[in-house]
Amino acid sequence: MKSDKIKCENMLRIHDLKLLDKLQEIYQKSRYRSINEFLNACLKQFAERESKEDEILEGIDEIKDVVNAIYESVKR
Repeated sequence: MKSDKIKCENMLRIHDLKLLDKLQEIYQKSRYRSINEFLNACLKQFAERESKEDEILEGIDEIKDVVNAIYESVKR
């Protein structure tokens, strides 16, 4: 179990040079005034996308249940 708690201020080291180059390229094209603002937006976008993916998967499961119920009733 991890005991580290995320704090509002963290130091980040990016070890992957390709990732660093890509982030730099995106940042230069962005409207953000600071790296901190840019990285916060990236993290927020990632976290919200995860939530949306979960919602989509739940919706697909519900559709699957309905389709299976229809199939079973037609099959009889």
